Amino acid sequence: MTKEKQLFNQGITLIALVITIIVLLILAGVSIATLTGEGGILKKATYSKEQTEIKEGEDVIKLKISEAQIENKAPVNLEYLANFLENDEEIVLSDINEVELILEYENHAYRIDDKIMVTYLGTKENWQSNSYAITTDLTEGITLDNKRKRVQKGESYQANILVEDGIEISRIEVKMGEEIINIDTETKSINIEQVTDNILITAKKLVAIEMFDYMRKNNLTPSNLGITASWSGEETRYFDSSKIAANKSNGSGNFSGNFTLGSNTFSTLGIENFLTSIRCIFYVSASYNNDSSGGNVVGTLKVNYEDGTNATGNFTKEKVYTSDSGDYPVSVNVDVSKKITNIQISFSGLDRTYGGMTIGFKGLEMKASM
Repeated sequence: MTKEKQLFNQGITLIALVITIIVLLILAGVSIATLTGEGGILKKATYSKEQTEIKEGEDVIKLKISEAQIENKAPVNLEYLANFLENDEEIVLSDINEVELILEYENHAYRIDDKIMVTYLGTKENWQSNSYAITTDLTEGITLDNKRKRVQKGESYQANILVEDGIEISRIEVKMGEEIINIDTETKSINIEQVTDNILITAKKLVAIEMFDYMRKNNLTPSNLGITASWSGEETRYFDSSKIAANKSNGSGNFSGNFTLGSNTFSTLGIENFLTSIRCIFYVSASYNNDSSGGNVVGTLKVNYEDGTNATGNFTKEKVYTSDSGDYPVSVNVDVSKKITNIQISFSGLDRTYGGMTIGFKGLEMKASM
């Protein structure tokens, strides 16, 4: 083969290769357009999947409406439907007002109007991006008269805190983002003119637990509650579910008892959070006929905080004699902004030769916001 012919054949082969590449590029472009274009297969598949999900959500919601009507044995209104769906495991009640419910199912949001008609609103993400969440941390027995779960940006929000009979509220807080919102404590009314962030509403009731009563009902001893004790100079001691006390009746001298309640005690009693006050009933029984023979008595209640500070209450009675026997209450208010490390209770007395004395405490009431 001549050199000229060989070069000619190579040129033809190169042109054929270029044409082949161009054709393949054209085909690839057509294929990509077919897959991803406006009417492409992938977009059609995605659209079809979304429509299936939307229809599934509508069907689930309509089924729930039918279940509510069967339960009610009559057509339902929005309030009834909201109560019916409030704790549903599939559907989230996102918002409620006088004219509509907003529900979330999977990744989509739906509207139910006052005629109980279901309308698709769009994706849950789009719905939530234009609204703020309202969450609550309420003790059992405390509710809101407004059941809204979300509020559109810039809207107002009003609600009243409702309390069952016999419940005393110890703590109410409303936060919008990091901002603390003041509320009317008399009417327990919340009024926010313009919502600019997520809202958290906290309301806790005051719970009172009497330690000895709790021990009797649950067949516990002080040591079961994690109470540690030390004694000095006593002849007889009582450490049970009726009282904690020391007695001295033979010979004169000092005697005392010291007790520490730690985190174990609080958690067992179920009041480890937001302890607000403590009331200790000290118990004194003396057998002296006159004040000249009586001994001195001291009872102390101390709350120790993690920062090294404390709150203390005590009583002191000099020359205790028979007519002074009885109960002596001591109370301490707790600083709820501080963490408690322990509570210490101590009592001491000076016994005279002429009689005897018992000192201790038989009541310990702790109140907590829970």
